Amino acid sequence: MRNPLATQLLFELSRPGRRGAQLPACDVPAPAVGELLPAESLAGAALPEPASRRFAAGTFSEAVMHSFDVRAALRCATTFVLCGVISAVAAAEDVPARKTTFGNYDQCVEMRIGDAGVLLSPQAGGRVLQFWFLGSQSLYLDEQELQWRRGAKPAAITAGRFDYGPELVVKPHPRIWSGDWTAEIVGSFEVRMTSPRDEAAGMQVVRTFTLAPTDGDPARTSAILRCKQTLKNIGEAP
Repeated sequence: MRNPLATQLLFELSRPGRRGAQLPACDVPAPAVGELLPAESLAGAALPEPASRRFAAGTFSEAVMHSFDVRAALRCATTFVLCGVISAVAAAEDVPARKTTFGNYDQCVEMRIGDAGVLLSPQAGGRVLQFWFLGSQSLYLDEQELQWRRGAKPAAITAGRFDYGPELVVKPHPRIWSGDWTAEIVGSFEVRMTSPRDEAAGMQVVRTFTLAPTDGDPARTSAILRCKQTLKNIGEAP
C-alpha cells in the first residue's frame, strides 16, 4: 500500500497557536554516517533547503506506512537526521522529453520533473503507458502488453486508455483506438501524438501531453500531467 497521507513538513502543515511537545532523548544509538554508507554515496557538503528536509519527511512517512514498525521508523528517523550530507536525498533531476524504448514499444517518449515522470507511447493507440512518483506506478499495465508486436492485434489495452464517444453512438474506430500513431516532441516537456486518419469513422485525433511542476512546489518534487484531446472531422458529414 502506498502512503495516502500528506508528506509536507510540520512547518507547512501547522498554523499559529498550535503547541508542540518535547520528546525524550532517543535511546537508539546513532552511528556516524560513514559507518552506514560507503564514501562514494556521501556528498561533500550539505544540500540546499528545502529539498533535503522535504525528501526526509516524505521518505520517513513512507517508511512508517510500509514497515508498520515503530522501532524501525525511529531508526530510519535517526538516519535522516543526518540527511543533509547524504547525496541520495536530492530531488531527481528534470529530464526533458526524449525518445526511448519500453518492451517492444520502440517509439516511446519519456519526460521527468523531480521525482515524477511519464512514459508515452504512440503505438497501440496514443496513450500513457506509465506515470510514476517516487518510483510508484499510478497506472495498471497488463504484462501481456509487453508482448505487443507491430501489425498484430494488441492482446490488451490497459494503461492510460481513453477514447471519445458516446461509445454506442459514434462509429467504430479501431485504427484510432489501437492503431499506430505518431509522436512529435514539440517542447521540452510537451509531446503531440496524432492518430492515423480513420476514413470509415471520418475522424482523426490529436492528443497533446504536457508535464509541469505542481503549483506551490518550489522544490519541484512532484508534477502534474495534462492532456488536451482534439477531434478532427475528416468525413463529409457535419
